[in-house]
Amino acid sequence: MVNTLRLVPELRSPYPGSLAILIDEVPLEDIFAEFESRYTVKINGAYTSLLTFNNLRNKIAKQKGGFVPLGCDCGEPECWFVTGEIVEVDNYICWMNWENPYREAWKYNDFPSIVFEKAQYAHAIEHALTLKK
Repeated sequence: MVNTLRLVPELRSPYPGSLAILIDEVPLEDIFAEFESRYTVKINGAYTSLLTFNNLRNKIAKQKGGFVPLGCDCGEPECWFVTGEIVEVDNYICWMNWENPYREAWKYNDFPSIVFEKAQYAHAIEHALTLKK
């Protein structure tokens, strides 16, 4: 399955200047909440976006390497977070190899890779960068 990426200003986040990450128009933290509900229904999906304009330019647009898209919704990014890896394969960008290092018992092997067409991914990033005032 090929996904779509949309990045818009995140108005609910305690992290200034962050961008909401929408995958097929669904917030990324909601996708994690559904997956993590197999482990708990109290703190599953307790994240908000850590993606800012700065790391959008410096990390996400480079299309490779590790990244931290979500942090704890309490406002302390080190409280807990989700890491992933950006991998370029042919004309696709994959977000994969997910982990919450504070929850070793939570296995993300079954969490699906998120796959974007490279052109759509680049367009979403370019559009988001135009939103910075």
